[in-house]
Amino acid sequence: MTTIRRTIRIDDVLTDMDSVLLRDKDGTYGVKRNDTGEVVVAAGTAMTKESTGVYTHTFDDPALDLTYTYVLQVTYTDDDGRTEVYWSEFTIPGAQAADAETEDDTPASIAAAITESAKGPRRARGEAGEVEQHPIPDLIAADKYARSRAAADRAADRGLGVKFVQLRPPGA
Repeated sequence: MTTIRRTIRIDDVLTDMDSVLLRDKDGTYGVKRNDTGEVVVAAGTAMTKESTGVYTHTFDDPALDLTYTYVLQVTYTDDDGRTEVYWSEFTIPGAQAADAETEDDTPASIAAAITESAKGPRRARGEAGEVEQHPIPDLIAADKYARSRAAADRAADRGLGVKFVQLRPPGA
């Protein structure tokens, strides 16, 4: 199973939208496979509100190790009563064969979530064209974290790390 999770903020405050749908501008798909273009989630599927400004949708993967494209259609009515519709396109990896036996809170899945989050924009507006990228210090920190996790995993695979032994001098 793959879960799409998106947080929506206005002026750095988590904010509820009028609607958050998985739907491209043409209305042909909500989520599609990148390898075949096959529709996995129908256009117009509503995302579930998890909490204020947080929306999710979970779907079954037709196979492991796939990558998907999805488009969010967000409708928002501002304080002046103007309703605006925004579209944002994202790419997300599906369930991986290596992850099939792991829990969602393992270091590997947390590292993957951090990496995926750093790839996307911090905030996107829509037809007005406003997109805010993650601050450079945050991207550097995410990169350092990903590299340190990879180094630790390689060291663990080779049996390296801290090993405690008791030394006894000869004749003792």
